[in-house]
Amino acid sequence: MDLVPNDVADTSMVFLSGSLVEGFGNAKSDIDVVAIGARDTSLELPSPWVPLGPGKVLIRTLDGRRVDIEFIPVDVLESAIDKLDSDSSDRHPATRALSSELLSALHSLHIGIPLNRLDQFHELRSAVPWATLNSAMSDVAAYMCRATGEDAAGAILAGDAYSAMISSKISLGYSIDMLTARLGHTNPKPKWRARKLQALGANAVLHRYIELEADTSIEPVALLRQSKARVRYTQELLIEVSQQVCEQ
Repeated sequence: MDLVPNDVADTSMVFLSGSLVEGFGNAKSDIDVVAIGARDTSLELPSPWVPLGPGKVLIRTLDGRRVDIEFIPVDVLESAIDKLDSDSSDRHPATRALSSELLSALHSLHIGIPLNRLDQFHELRSAVPWATLNSAMSDVAAYMCRATGEDAAGAILAGDAYSAMISSKISLGYSIDMLTARLGHTNPKPKWRARKLQALGANAVLHRYIELEADTSIEPVALLRQSKARVRYTQELLIEVSQQVCEQ
């Protein structure tokens, strides 16, 4: 809290978040501090605060480790919550998508450890329709999985091994995002796909995902074979998640 400027600390709810809080971090990970403050306050924060996504960030250090202090006006989160509350599952996935910055902000709130204003923090967190958020995240990822999967299938049919490799990997990644969101994980960052699967106990999916991500040869025939395997597995995951939705 001593690193948070007084004008922000005195008027904001402040909490710890990020990969270290989530258990994904390492010795090089930043410490992430989030301050949720009054409407439009970010417009009044001067240098060295710099614009980032829906708010501003101030970079400091603690015992040699970088500390990112992110300020987000509360109305930004409230508008995201309103969008989730008003969204319907029968709408096109593209209309249900939130920006990556908003998804990260909501996830930070989800896993956050409050440092002050505990009642306000828990009130805001309880206002988020988390099940709706997970459903929207999964639907958007499924849409992108299908779209990039079609690209991969077209490249495979054309014998374009390199494009097939790239598109099938992208599609596979989206299929993992779809599954982890459907299982209740709110972290939107692709770099944590494997860690999310571990946290969810989806070890069989994790092993298959890592196996399919790796290319053992750069020969076109081998690349096409592995691309086909990725496309098949993404289809399996799409069917599995669709069945889960129907059962619900």
